[in-house]
Amino acid sequence: MEEQHKKILARIQPIEEFKVDTLDEMDHIVFAAFLLASIDDYIDDLETDEIHKFAKNHWNPDFGDMPNFLKAVDKKLSDFLFPEYDFAPTFDQHVGKFMEIARDVLRPELQLGLLYLMKLVMEADEIFEPREVLLLTSYAEILEI
Repeated sequence: MEEQHKKILARIQPIEEFKVDTLDEMDHIVFAAFLLASIDDYIDDLETDEIHKFAKNHWNPDFGDMPNFLKAVDKKLSDFLFPEYDFAPTFDQHVGKFMEIARDVLRPELQLGLLYLMKLVMEADEIFEPREVLLLTSYAEILEI
């Protein structure tokens, strides 16, 4: 990993008062985190555990049943990664879908929360795959971190 990327990672800190207010917000964050985890064509169990831990820690009982929610996110991810009548998404399409959610849909507080979750997911398997690093550092730069 390049020195510049290490510096950006070091600047990403936990968010103190971080609250997910709606099921849609939770869906966007969890789906975006899985997009990052899958960008190297493989999702490690440790990455999945980190995302599930985030969902559990920020889950509101008013959102409904968490296992059903996670199944729905998994289906949405599968539909994106393995479209029935098309080719799997390219790297650019993968990044585009991520940015559509991360930059354009989430409110600023959630953007910072997602960035921290991305860091945790990327560090979970201790493999800093270049595409993961590129996506995370690009997003951090957009957020001016």
